[in-house]
Amino acid sequence: MQRRFYSPQTTVDEWPAGQGQNWARHSLSRPKTIATDFPLFEDTGPLKEGRLAPDAPKYEYHAVQKNEIRLLILSPGAEHEQIRCSIAHVKFDQDTGCWGQAVSGPPGSRRMEEQNWDYDALSWAWGGESGNQDEWIYILEDRNQHSFKLRSQHLADALRALRHRFQEKMVWVDAICIDQSSNLEKSHQIPMMDKIYGKAANVRVWLGSGGDAAFKFIREEVLPSLNIETVCQRLGASQKLEELSDLMQRPWFSRRWVVQEIALARSAIIHCGSNQMRWKDFAVAVELFVDAEKKTHSPSMAMNQSLLIPNWFDYVSELGAAILVRATSNLFQNSSTMAGIDSRVKLRSLEYLVCQLSAFGVSVAHDTIYAFLAIAKDTNPIATDHLPGPSQDERVAEVARQIVGRSTRFRSRQYKVDYNQPYRSVCQGFVEFAINETVDKTRALDILCRPWAQEEDARRSLGLPSWIPTLAGAGFEMNNHHNSRGSINRGLKLCRRNGSPFVTLPSSNSRHYTAAQDRVVDTRFLTFKKSDGTEHLGSEAWKELEAEHTPGKKPHPDAYMSMFVTGFILDVIEEVEDISKGTISEHWINLAGWEDKNQYPPEEFWRTLVADRGPDGENPPLYYEIACKEALARSRSPRDIETGSIIASPDERNTVVAEFCRRVESVVYNRCLIRTQYLSSQRGPCLGLVSGRRVPGRPSESRAIRSGDLIAILYGCSVPVVLRRVKKSKTQLGLDHAVDQRLYCEVKKKSAAVIQRAWRKYRERQLQKAPTSRSNSPASRTPFPVGNSDFRQSSQKRTARALSPLDREPQQKRSRTSGGPANCPAEETINSTPLASLAKEHNHKLEEDVYYEFWGECYLHGMMDGEALKVQSDDSLPRMDPNMRRNKVFELR
Repeated sequence: MQRRFYSPQTTVDEWPAGQGQNWARHSLSRPKTIATDFPLFEDTGPLKEGRLAPDAPKYEYHAVQKNEIRLLILSPGAEHEQIRCSIAHVKFDQDTGCWGQAVSGPPGSRRMEEQNWDYDALSWAWGGESGNQDEWIYILEDRNQHSFKLRSQHLADALRALRHRFQEKMVWVDAICIDQSSNLEKSHQIPMMDKIYGKAANVRVWLGSGGDAAFKFIREEVLPSLNIETVCQRLGASQKLEELSDLMQRPWFSRRWVVQEIALARSAIIHCGSNQMRWKDFAVAVELFVDAEKKTHSPSMAMNQSLLIPNWFDYVSELGAAILVRATSNLFQNSSTMAGIDSRVKLRSLEYLVCQLSAFGVSVAHDTIYAFLAIAKDTNPIATDHLPGPSQDERVAEVARQIVGRSTRFRSRQYKVDYNQPYRSVCQGFVEFAINETVDKTRALDILCRPWAQEEDARRSLGLPSWIPTLAGAGFEMNNHHNSRGSINRGLKLCRRNGSPFVTLPSSNSRHYTAAQDRVVDTRFLTFKKSDGTEHLGSEAWKELEAEHTPGKKPHPDAYMSMFVTGFILDVIEEVEDISKGTISEHWINLAGWEDKNQYPPEEFWRTLVADRGPDGENPPLYYEIACKEALARSRSPRDIETGSIIASPDERNTVVAEFCRRVESVVYNRCLIRTQYLSSQRGPCLGLVSGRRVPGRPSESRAIRSGDLIAILYGCSVPVVLRRVKKSKTQLGLDHAVDQRLYCEVKKKSAAVIQRAWRKYRERQLQKAPTSRSNSPASRTPFPVGNSDFRQSSQKRTARALSPLDREPQQKRSRTSGGPANCPAEETINSTPLASLAKEHNHKLEEDVYYEFWGECYLHGMMDGEALKVQSDDSLPRMDPNMRRNKVFELR
């Protein structure tokens, strides 16, 4: 039978009998009428078997302008018919604060007669269910059909589920409405995410197919009773709980962009196959589920009774769904007096979001940071070419203020979005931003200890330095799991991967440790320096490399990125024991000196096992000492403390011994027990915990923390850290010299530009005050009059003072050289860096022929609450050399 498409202007009364009622019953929001100036698609019959590339020419994007987006207009169709659509260019109306300002767009694009009409924004998981064949859609432009290849079958299923049968449907889909091949366009569109999702009528979440049992369980049992404990006691509860758990582990819940998509939504609706549910109802079910497992472990006990799987939901609170529900409810200030999404107050900083929500993944490494810019309270994302002029940059504004003598306004929280930048530069910018924006400067460097950066198989493939912590140090991961008999594979289960970080989140009102006490990060020395690895080869090679900044390209083997911080070396690691996977081995017990197992363990040992804190960050309960002894007695092995078996035992689940073992596991997992050299010789065994994970991409002989590594206190970091001293090669020393030369040339140009801009503004103000007759005099047009030489000299001095240490002019002698960057005025060879001069001036030691690898945070018993500063000033304690505990400037690489 020949089918018929009905015009968008067709009213419900004009539809065939019964169709209007069917549409009203299944539609959540009826779209507004959209006028068209072209005929609708012709009906080509049902979709043919297979979805191969059609004969139509491929669709080519037309550039979007500033404050402009594309919207996808889905043509009506039945469930299995080919997807056909058109694309409209829509501009944001600053006057009304809504999308919908009419835009002519490219030839043949849609023209809209109404403003402020509704559209839905699609939220889906990239890369899910790719399918066996390519999926193509048709896009109508200029009365011709063009083909467009979708990223996956998953997206095609979402579009078919969202389109209407008799009316066009307006949707925004990132994979289609943004030209994903253009980094420039992505850099423009990302800053508008808050408007795109915040102004959408609905955010439609597509989880995939299936899910019938889980949705039915939530609707009919969880929400009516609001009591998971009661539900767990019913017949067949284990199967239903497993269905709910599987739903919470759908790929969509592991995607980082969904955090802002849900947080910004005015109304969010979850779609799974033919099922749909309000996001708020789903969030309630997740909260009840997580709360029941945390308080009574009833879901895990139900799974163990029927399927013989103990502790199945032990870490359910760390699942993406649970974290998402918890996070999105605390991102904005809720107030009944505030109307609309634009009135909501953002509560979380960018650093908090990136570190707290590290469990969510990205397909592009840059999105590790960019995915949270729209919902962070301290950022205002802007595209690269939307940046203000240099005079409005924070540093230059300070220079202008000093030169001109008045305050210059600038936007201090702008954050540049640039997908053309190498990922390592994006990470450096985030670290610098986090340190500068941290209110409590005594823990500004804690960002170096929290895992957040994109994890790669080979660390050097992204060129990340050691001081950028990757997600290899994340606390949890998904693994395959079997039942206790090993016969049934129950799929993926959330398991612990590493111990929890010793540092707290930046928004925490209290911190667990104060190793550096009240010492703040020294911004005089806090600088960054990087090399692409070819500066020492001459200006031509350097200039050629500058033109080859390709995102994702593997950097030069000699490339580096340095960060300069201050602190001192506290001690040296003397002995390192094996890595623990939660079990306290006999080797650990022997290193701690616990010889008589019938006696209580040494205090420094059991306190080290729990990092001298309870689960809430307060002092550990005193019964932990007894629990430690009992844990050894109740373990299956008489020589080891097997925390996993005690936690899994139904008889021990809610005892203080199990509580102690959970705390121990969260602290020691994938960490090594160490004993230091010099403090132990005076105070008895000085025990500590360090990371045991291997770092990809480093030389094989340096793949783990070993004896001889250094424990240091960094000013501005709340915990001790582990460093490894590395001697620079001749090539590296040559690179350092070339980079210093380049920085010197850059600061000369920067200083001249700042002074010129300041002088022009100064002259403009003078001319405004002067009589009109003098406005055209030759003197008024002179950029630098001879009589103002004093102004030039004083402004140059102020410029140098306002720049960072690495930007200041170094001591140099005039000579010609063949190396260094091109266009360097009067190329000069520098004898010493300004940072070395600054270190000497403030009695800090800087070894320019040495750099340090950063190996993460460290727990050192008795040194976590400011005791290290007393040790630094105690000359009676032994040390490696006279300068061991002297204030130093560390170059981290």
